[in-house]
Amino acid sequence: MRFIHRKNIDPVKWDELVERSGGTVFSSAVYLDAVAKNWAILINGDYESGIALPYTDRFGVKMVYTPIFLRYLEFLNGKLGEKEMQLIQSNFSIGELQLRNVHGSFGSAEKQFQEIRTAEQYKLNEQGRRMVRKFEKSDLHWDEVEDTEHALQSIESELPKKISSLNSSMNELRKLTMNLKAKGCLKTFVVKQNDLVLGGIFFVEFGDRVLYLKSAFTHEAKQSGAMYAILDKMIQSALEKGKVFDFGGSNVENVRRFNLHFGADDVEYKSIQWGELPFWYKFLKGFRQVLKRG
Repeated sequence: MRFIHRKNIDPVKWDELVERSGGTVFSSAVYLDAVAKNWAILINGDYESGIALPYTDRFGVKMVYTPIFLRYLEFLNGKLGEKEMQLIQSNFSIGELQLRNVHGSFGSAEKQFQEIRTAEQYKLNEQGRRMVRKFEKSDLHWDEVEDTEHALQSIESELPKKISSLNSSMNELRKLTMNLKAKGCLKTFVVKQNDLVLGGIFFVEFGDRVLYLKSAFTHEAKQSGAMYAILDKMIQSALEKGKVFDFGGSNVENVRRFNLHFGADDVEYKSIQWGELPFWYKFLKGFRQVLKRG
């Protein structure tokens, strides 16, 4: 196996590997180009199997990491084993990775996200049904739109209230939505009261799944059941197409409980860390966890 850095990667061949191995949008070139400052791939043969590795080299510290807005990295067309892990650790003195498709004893705390795979599994609980009815009786409505700006403005307005330094990550989200829209896999919805926008939400339809990406709503829209109503429609739409609905996860318990209101199941993935994380990364990691609560 060998490392190839971004400037020498063939993005067509890489995305073909993602597609034929059933990889998620997180491994696609357009996604990684948006959220990672630099990335390389550890690849076997002529793009037969491999993994994307976002990395940074700051103050002489070379580190591989999992960027903000990216849930996990996945080994494509196989499993990441001890041999591949040794290659990664020999090239990066520090690592903090969230991983799927691993084989072996490495990896520490189990993390989780939630998904719905079949129509039989989907069962909105009574609270969820009540919130959907509440939205239907309100004077609010939601529309699917081509223009992403109102949804982005809602997120930029609401999420920094949770953490003031969030603004430093909005460029990544903007670039990500732009890239996904250009690829034709972004779905954008806004909630309105007449012509007044009260929030927005992004989904990504890629491969065999529909992924909830990010959202933000005003208090009034939340209390009126906007989130429940849009998720209900998108889950049904995904399942009718034979696709998995992916909530984007959360290891935050109250978000997990919200996702379970729809009948979702937990899916586990691993976390692995080596070396001493620099102070600036610990700071970024702290507010990434806050983002996942949104």
